[in-house]
Amino acid sequence: QWTKSKPVNDLLIDRFEEPLSPARARRLGSAMEHAKKRMEGLKELVPSRGIRSVSQLVDVSDGYARSIVDDHDQTIGVVGYIERDFDAEERSVRMSTLGMAIAIELGVDGPQMLDIGMAGLLHDIGLYAMDPKFLDRRQEFSDTDWWEYRKHPNISVSCIGDAIDVSESVQLAVQQVHEQFDGSGYPRGLKGQRIHLHARILNVVDAYLRLTSSASRREAIVPHDALGLILHLASRGMFDPQVIRAFLNIETMFPLGSRVELSSGDEAQVIRRPRSGFAAPVVINDEGDRIEMETTNLEIVRPICDQDSGQIRMLPDQMQNSNWHPAGPDSVV
Repeated sequence: QWTKSKPVNDLLIDRFEEPLSPARARRLGSAMEHAKKRMEGLKELVPSRGIRSVSQLVDVSDGYARSIVDDHDQTIGVVGYIERDFDAEERSVRMSTLGMAIAIELGVDGPQMLDIGMAGLLHDIGLYAMDPKFLDRRQEFSDTDWWEYRKHPNISVSCIGDAIDVSESVQLAVQQVHEQFDGSGYPRGLKGQRIHLHARILNVVDAYLRLTSSASRREAIVPHDALGLILHLASRGMFDPQVIRAFLNIETMFPLGSRVELSSGDEAQVIRRPRSGFAAPVVINDEGDRIEMETTNLEIVRPICDQDSGQIRMLPDQMQNSNWHPAGPDSVV
């Protein structure tokens, strides 16, 4: 049982010295298939506004929360690293899991964490009541389409408004997930602390997932550079600073699961966060050698794009000149 007022961070099992577990990776793969089936069952009720309970999703957020407690780094490395395009159901699961990880880093208790997880699962539920094209983020929207799309947070809230087991905080997070900390979001243009903390957390995750996925006129951006753009936008006040710091702490500057080139010329995969800070993660090279970047003379030279998924780099000068906005069309960079 999750205990109210007891920070979940106190429950995390320290796996820093351990290798990644193939068995855990298989369980996470199975959990994603299970979660998608639960989401698909719920979405069939959306057109008729027939959602009276979301009980079928409780074990989804609870299961991923327990996986984070069991091994934070492997769970985030598997769920948070995007190596291919994915559907709306899978996106919601990733949103939920990364949101809970940030919440844990911020010191929330179990019930609060699960509320954030549920809000992540439900944040786009209203899209199933709209034109199906809005579910495919690779499509290019007209100005009229985009105006229509921006209605989906309110539609999502209306879809779950009669559910007996959806808390007020979940409803607020679902409605406010696209509000920006500087007031430039939608649907109400809320600013700063007027936006619920749960929504501020999920807003950062949403930006990250959008940037690391392909869109109509661009490929997916490699995770390190996507995070760099988010930090650039945060410096302009677009995101909650405390959420950004927590996100850095759960992912590091070279996000878990991503690949990097070392100063030795070797390639490696990021497998664990450092003991402190977020600039020097633990990696494993292609020969199977574990390297703690905090204690080695080696350095990370650059992130490596996943060629199979068509990832691209976004260099600092491109970030400075970027027109991308988390509350705007995905295709604009």
